[in-house]
Amino acid sequence: MKWLLKFMLCVSVFKLSSSQKTPQISYVTPSLTTDIGGEAKLECTIVDRQDYPILWTRVGKGGQNFPIATGPKLLLKDQRFDLELNEKSGQYILSIRDVQPSDASSYLCQIVAGYNSMVTATVELSVKLPPVISDNTTRSFRVTAGEKVEMECQSNGFPTPRITWTREDGRMMPNGQEEIITPRKLIINQVRREDTGKYLCWAKNGVGPGDEHRMLTLEVEYPPIIEVPRPKIPQALNHETELTCKIQAFPPPAIHWRQGSEEISNSPMYHVSHFASQNDLTTSVVKILSIDESHYGNYTCEAVNRHGKATQTIELYQSQIPICPPVCGDLDLSNSALNRHGKSLLVVVVLANIFNQIL
Repeated sequence: MKWLLKFMLCVSVFKLSSSQKTPQISYVTPSLTTDIGGEAKLECTIVDRQDYPILWTRVGKGGQNFPIATGPKLLLKDQRFDLELNEKSGQYILSIRDVQPSDASSYLCQIVAGYNSMVTATVELSVKLPPVISDNTTRSFRVTAGEKVEMECQSNGFPTPRITWTREDGRMMPNGQEEIITPRKLIINQVRREDTGKYLCWAKNGVGPGDEHRMLTLEVEYPPIIEVPRPKIPQALNHETELTCKIQAFPPPAIHWRQGSEEISNSPMYHVSHFASQNDLTTSVVKILSIDESHYGNYTCEAVNRHGKATQTIELYQSQIPICPPVCGDLDLSNSALNRHGKSLLVVVVLANIFNQIL
């Protein structure tokens, strides 16, 4: 019996649709964007509606349709939604107050024109969202000099956030500019050791109280580079001196000092020390406590890490007069001290240095 009733209903709808003009949607609200907490008014104007059923439907994430209203009746139990149907003008208006991010979707104004016929118009409702940088964003990158590196800033928001990159310490970006604007990734095709540092990824779209940002760290590995501040050092017998080399390398290198083929280590004659002032800068110092004839000659400073090796040579030669520093120790050479003790000591020091330069 039920199937017979359904059949008769279908026949009635078919006859009705055959004898009447097919309804049309003459106007629908264009794509609409609103703020969180704002109001959205979705309008659909229908001509030749007659007795055809009309609907407002929302498209879910999985593509499934959820009916919101049919004719003048609101199906959704949500006080934020209002419905207005003007039979004379054909206006069919769905209003949403206090819009939330979850309201963003496609809304369908639909007319059931027949058993297998539907007239549909779509309204896209978008909700402005402040930028949010995903916690899945990689925070640390470690590459070798000369390689390509891609640092990605994964962000969400509406409108789509603009990504800006800067350096945390204010230095120039690898392209020589103060900032770089990219869709998502900062790409450095041939990374240099100077590119090491902290980078800030800023996501901006003009929504919300401020800009969202994350800090990303780039570490660049490279072979040692040695700088010798004083490649030739004079000093008299039975006095102390210091040999210094500054090494830039990452990862930190193993450092060796040699005189000829003999390696130097801490002993009653030598004191070897290394001072790391930055992640990639190490100052290495050999202090000779009391020079004898065997100490004069060439000294080699060598630094090795997994990317390579570097060496520099320092020559220690004999002077006739002790050189200050380092033999001055903690001697006070300020103006007040010179006024107390006379300037003779300063003259001796200056003459000694000039004399050894001439030699």
